[in-house]
Amino acid sequence: MARSSALKEKNETYHHPMRGTMMDMGKMLKKRRVVLLIIATLIVGGSVFGFWGFNRGKAEAEYITREIQRGDIIKSISATGTIQPLVTVQVGSQVSGTIAALFADFNSVVKKGQIIAKLDPAIFQAQLEQARANLAHAEAAVRSAESAVANAQANVLAAEANKERARVAMEDARRVLRRTLELQKTLVVSQRDLESAQAAADQTAAQYRQAVAQLEQAKAQLLAAKAQLVQAKAQVKQARAAVRLASVNLSHTIIRAPIDGVVVARNVDVGQTVAASLQAPTLFLIANDLTKMQVLADIDEADVGQLSPQSRVTFTVDAYPRDTFHGRIAQLRLNPQTEQTVVTYTAVIDVDNPDLKLKPGMTANVTVIVAERRNVLKVPNAALRFRPSLTPEQRKRVAALLHRGDRSPGSPRASGSGDAPGRPSGDDSSAAGRSALHSSSAAVVAQRWPRAFRATRRPAPPSRDRGDHSLPGTAATSATIPGWSPARPERPQARIIWVLDDNHQLKPVRVTLGITDGVYSEVIDGQVKEHDLVVVGQTINPDEAAQRPSSPFGGPFGRRRRR
Repeated sequence: MARSSALKEKNETYHHPMRGTMMDMGKMLKKRRVVLLIIATLIVGGSVFGFWGFNRGKAEAEYITREIQRGDIIKSISATGTIQPLVTVQVGSQVSGTIAALFADFNSVVKKGQIIAKLDPAIFQAQLEQARANLAHAEAAVRSAESAVANAQANVLAAEANKERARVAMEDARRVLRRTLELQKTLVVSQRDLESAQAAADQTAAQYRQAVAQLEQAKAQLLAAKAQLVQAKAQVKQARAAVRLASVNLSHTIIRAPIDGVVVARNVDVGQTVAASLQAPTLFLIANDLTKMQVLADIDEADVGQLSPQSRVTFTVDAYPRDTFHGRIAQLRLNPQTEQTVVTYTAVIDVDNPDLKLKPGMTANVTVIVAERRNVLKVPNAALRFRPSLTPEQRKRVAALLHRGDRSPGSPRASGSGDAPGRPSGDDSSAAGRSALHSSSAAVVAQRWPRAFRATRRPAPPSRDRGDHSLPGTAATSATIPGWSPARPERPQARIIWVLDDNHQLKPVRVTLGITDGVYSEVIDGQVKEHDLVVVGQTINPDEAAQRPSSPFGGPFGRRRRR
């Protein structure tokens, strides 16, 4: 019994290592099957994904396209400006003083001549009284001078009488002296009588000379009296002017509204002292009529040449972002404004403000419409900048197509465009314009731009009158407005765009373009129509797509590369 159990235990002990090894081998086989299954799955999945990635890489050799649409194109200029009343008057004080009373405040509606403020008049009243007293003193001096003139005139008359009496006495003494001399020859008179007659003649002659001198003195005194009278009268005039000045200064203590309008600003209060020593201090700011406003817009120097009096103007303000206001250009000021090397010119835009929504000082976001086209074909500007990457065979095919198109009758050819496929011409010269306009586009251009079309058909000599090249109706109006030079129309230009045909192949098309709004350009003529697909970009280079090996596992090695 004990032996059999021992043998059994021995047998169990002998078979135990083999059994463990077989179990380990089974586990290893299971793990190997799992690994092989995973590897097979990865290989199959990688092959499938690589094949999909390879086909996807081929499919991605595509072009980014946009449809040619029909719609409106509006070419505009953007600017900012400040809203101001048409007439703004600064009401000041011509005299210094203290504000005694105010009769107007902010937003007060005033009439011309209405009293809006008063200064303390005490000083000016005293000055007026002093001036009046000086006038009275001057008038009294005039009366005194007039009396002096009358007295001098009487003295002249008396002197003239004395002169005449002295002359008569002198002549009588001379006659007596002559008779005495004759009698003395006959010894009838004595020597004593002769000497007495001679003395009398000399004395009367001296008295005459004295009378003449007294007369001249009296006349001089008369002239002096008259001069004093003139001076007194001038002093009277000066005194009267001083009275008027004092009266005017007194009247200036009453501040009146110079125009009908609204008080926009009030800069003083009662009791405040204003000094008008160097310049008149501003008391009020009055706007004439707020129903008529103007926008002072700063136009860049590069855009000034596109403005005309017929340009439509719209603008918005931050206070009413949903409202669009309309205006008209009234003036283009010649004075340039330079700030940090940026030169702008001020355009004055008249605006109606019946609802009084627009307030002085508001900032206006101005849009000036310089040209617009309605319901025309338009092509994205990105298509004009597109330059395709072509394979050598495609380049040869495109070159042959362009060569055949250039040799065909009436085919458009732009300078420099046929040599480099896809390169925009960008030449605005008349030669490029003439070569770009073929028979089908000539009629459209001649109808829309008659003068520009004539300029492209023949060389135009230099002309001093730039109005010959202006838009219809612009030259005559611009000539009457100082500061305006007629806006020159944009000449049509020929460009090449690339479209996709029915076989999904690139096809160059030459088009004639008109105005542009920066995003789309007007198509005047060309072998395109609405809904045609025009190429604006390329997702991948076809040469690289054909030569680059694809990873069978896809992933980042087959990732699409944007251009």
